[in-house]
Amino acid sequence: MAIDEAHCLSEWGHDFRPDYLRLPRVAERLGRPPVMACTATATPQVVAEIAERMGMDDPAEIHSGFDRPNLSFDTIALEGKGSKARKQALLELGLSDPDNRPAIVYCGTRKSTEEVAEDLRAAGLSAVGYHAGMPPDERASAQHRFMEGDAEVVVATNAFGMGIDKANVRSVWHWAIPSSVEAYYQEAGRAGRDGEPARAVLLAMRADLGRLVRFNEQRKVDPAEVLAYVDDARRAAGRDEDGNPGSVTIGAPRTDEERIRLAVAERAGALRVDPAPGGRLLITPGPETGQGPVRSACRVAEDRGWVAYRAVESFSFSASCRRRQLLDHFGDDTPGAPTGRCCDVCDPIEWLPDPDSIEIRKSRSSSRKAAGPPPELVPGDEALYEELRRWRLEAAGDRPAYHVASNRTLTAIATAKPLDEDSLLGISGVGPSFMEKYGSAVLRIVSNST
Repeated sequence: MAIDEAHCLSEWGHDFRPDYLRLPRVAERLGRPPVMACTATATPQVVAEIAERMGMDDPAEIHSGFDRPNLSFDTIALEGKGSKARKQALLELGLSDPDNRPAIVYCGTRKSTEEVAEDLRAAGLSAVGYHAGMPPDERASAQHRFMEGDAEVVVATNAFGMGIDKANVRSVWHWAIPSSVEAYYQEAGRAGRDGEPARAVLLAMRADLGRLVRFNEQRKVDPAEVLAYVDDARRAAGRDEDGNPGSVTIGAPRTDEERIRLAVAERAGALRVDPAPGGRLLITPGPETGQGPVRSACRVAEDRGWVAYRAVESFSFSASCRRRQLLDHFGDDTPGAPTGRCCDVCDPIEWLPDPDSIEIRKSRSSSRKAAGPPPELVPGDEALYEELRRWRLEAAGDRPAYHVASNRTLTAIATAKPLDEDSLLGISGVGPSFMEKYGSAVLRIVSNST
């Protein structure tokens, strides 16, 4: 049994996922086969918890080393009046260099993802946005365009994450301080997978720390809420003929609050959770042990969030080698061996100007406001929109429709009715690759409809 992204098993891991708690029981159902757990971002604590969770007895640990010699790590601190505008200018300057593209820009919120993507497009860069709040076809279309090279920059939340493997990413930028060092390193590690030189750049503002504090506060788990949840489960499960606690099947939790509440109850031994058919969960109450284990599990979950906060704060604002900090964090005591630049502490950042020397000539905020909400179809546009959808279905062939264009892009074409290549290129979702493959067909459809 092979487990990928195994750090998700651990509450110490940066991407703990309660569903991974079910894997030990899956191993039991499979007859307890040999288990291999694979991850690229596991601290010694995470390694120990993975082994404990999966019941591994004296496991063989194979470490290939955490250093990425072809990556350079730069942290640029921005403070004071106008720091956000200087940050945007630095990002645009960095991405204007073709050597830094393709690129991924990670943002901390959906709102900033949309704003930064739009600002980069206004600066003439081929950029798409990606976050979990987008309609599925738009999200899939954005990922496809980036992976195929039609868009050179993707601006995303951490929803653009595991499973993304584009070998030639030349730079990864963090618009905001991430939630943990593990999250930073996994996201930064999506650069330079082809072994060629690549950059990881963190644009750090102390104001970002407030967002991380709020995130930790929101993740607090009230023991009373967990105990009430367990009581509800006990009542729903009832008892079997022998008087033992029964079981109840529930739908998988839909919100973070529900997932965390269930995970804490399971971690405390108050509930046993097994996979059930149809993506549901089989809940079996454990023995009544009182409030102590639940309260202890709540404290552990909260404390671990603050441990991660302090580690990423130290990494972002300390004056010691970034590479050495990363290796130490993951328990790798081998010397770092960069093949080029190491980091901003060890080597000057000569490829970007000093943030304090940047003159902000214009603000992108006005163009963002002018852009307004996504276009909406009016009765006069519906016939053209349906004609474009029929064309898209034919053009896609055996592939998903989003490989050609998203619904939002077709809506924008139907409302704007572009009649030349420049106008069509100005529509969000239309890039050079789209123009080469489909530009003439789309312009012909629009022309015939007017």
